[in-house]
Amino acid sequence: MGGKVHLLAEPEPDGIVPGSRTYRLPITDIAGPVDWTQGGLLRAHFDRVGGPAVPRGATPEEIVLGPEAEGREVWVIVEAPIFDNRYYSRIEVWVKIGVVRTPEIPGVSPMITGEPRVGNTLSLTVDHDALDDDVATTTAITWYANGDKVTTGDTLEVTDAMRGKTITVAYTVTAPGYVTHTSDTITIGAVPELRAITGVTHKVTGDPRVGKTLTLTVDHDALDDNVDADVNITWYANGTKIDTGNSLEVTDALRGKTITVGYTITAPEHITYTSGTIEIGAVPVAPKPALGSVTGAKLRITGKTQVGARLTASFTSTPKVKVSIVWTRGTKIVGRGTSYTVKAADAGARLKATATVEQSGYRAQKVSTTTSTVTAPVSLKLSSTTIRRSAKQTITIGNVAKGETVTVRINGETLAQVKVRGDGNLTTVRVAERNRATVTVKRSGGKGFKVTFQVAAKKATGNVTATVSGRPTARAAYRVS
Repeated sequence: MGGKVHLLAEPEPDGIVPGSRTYRLPITDIAGPVDWTQGGLLRAHFDRVGGPAVPRGATPEEIVLGPEAEGREVWVIVEAPIFDNRYYSRIEVWVKIGVVRTPEIPGVSPMITGEPRVGNTLSLTVDHDALDDDVATTTAITWYANGDKVTTGDTLEVTDAMRGKTITVAYTVTAPGYVTHTSDTITIGAVPELRAITGVTHKVTGDPRVGKTLTLTVDHDALDDNVDADVNITWYANGTKIDTGNSLEVTDALRGKTITVGYTITAPEHITYTSGTIEIGAVPVAPKPALGSVTGAKLRITGKTQVGARLTASFTSTPKVKVSIVWTRGTKIVGRGTSYTVKAADAGARLKATATVEQSGYRAQKVSTTTSTVTAPVSLKLSSTTIRRSAKQTITIGNVAKGETVTVRINGETLAQVKVRGDGNLTTVRVAERNRATVTVKRSGGKGFKVTFQVAAKKATGNVTATVSGRPTARAAYRVS
C-alpha cells in the first residue's frame, strides 16, 4: 500500500496572485489515482498548520483567496485515499505554497495635452495597455489650482479665475484584483497673469472745422508683433457719442460743440488699455449775416390825449417790417401794442410810444414819439342824485386850473359860467335864474366852486355837464321825485 502524492503547484517566490480570487491546486499521484469520491480532501490554513481556515472552492481541490489573504502565508494539506489493488490507503501532505500579494497595475502612463492659458483646454489621457482587455478599469482624475481642487474629469477649461495660479493634476486607476494605482501630483504650469499694454502713443491730425476730417492714429510698438491687438476709437461732441473709427468728418451739426475722442486697446493676455478723454476743440459757429437797416422809419400817434380816449400808434418804414410797440409814462411802462386807452393816472403827463424793429435780418432800430399833456375833466359832484320837488341842489366842481373857465349846464341850458383867476378867486362870468330862483356860486377849496340852485316843482330829470376848453366834459344826473 504505498503511494505518493505530489502538488504540481510549486511555492510562489513572489507571492500568490489571487487573480479571480480562486486558487486551484492541481494534484496527481504516482502510486495510484486519487479517488475523491472516497473522501479525498484538500484543506488550507493561513499563517501555519492549524491556523485560520482558508475558504473552500466549488470543487474539492479548490480554495478561495479573498482580500483578507493579502500578505498572509497559505499552507495546504491533502488527505487523499489511494486505491492500490484491493485496498485503499490515505496519504496526508502539508505544503507551504507562498504569501498572498495583490499585484500592481502594470504599464500605467499619463499624457497631458494643451497649454495652461486662459481659454485653452487641458486634457489628461491615462493608458494601461499591459492589462488584459477584459479587465475592467476605472480612472479618476482631479485638477488643482494652487493646490485647491478645481474639477474632476478628463479635461480642464482654463478660466480668468485661474490667472497667476499653478495648475496640477493627479489620478487613480482601479481594477479588480489589482492594487489601486495612485499617481504623484503632476505639475502642468502657471496660468499667465494679464500684462499691461505699455508704450502707447497717439496723434490727432486735422482741425475741428466744418468740412475738415479729424484722424486719430494710435501706436503700441511695445507689443510683440505676434500679438493681435484691437484698437477701438470713439468720437464725442459735447460728451455725446457721435461716431467710431479712425476718422471723423466735421459737419454743420457739430457747430458750437466741443469735439473729444477716446480709445481702448485690447490684446490676448493683456489688460485692456483705456485712454483718457482727448479734447480736440470746439467747432466754430457759423458767422452771423450782416443785419440790414430800415429807412424812413416813422411812428405816429392819433387820438385825443384825454382821460378815457383811445390812442393808436402807426409805424411806417422802407421796407415794411415787424415791430413791437411799448407805451410809457415817464420811466413806467403802461401798455404794449398798437393802441392804448388813456387812464386817469396819466392826467397831467405826456405819454410816449416806442417802436422797436423785430424783423429777422434787421437791426433792432427804435423810433419814439411823445403825446401832448394828457387832460382830464373837472370833477363834478351832486349833493343828491334823487331830490324832492323845488328843493335846493348843489353842484360841486373841482380840479379846476387857475385861469380856466368852467361852463355848467343842465339839460343843455347854461346854469353858470365861472372863471378861476390866477389868485384862486372866482369871477362869475354868467349866472342864470333857475325855476324862478337865484343861482348862487361860491368858492370851494383852492381848485373849485359850488353852484346852488332850485330844482323843478315837478318830476323831472336833470343832466348836468361841466365843460372846460381843451378838456373832456364831466357829466352827472339827478332825478326830481
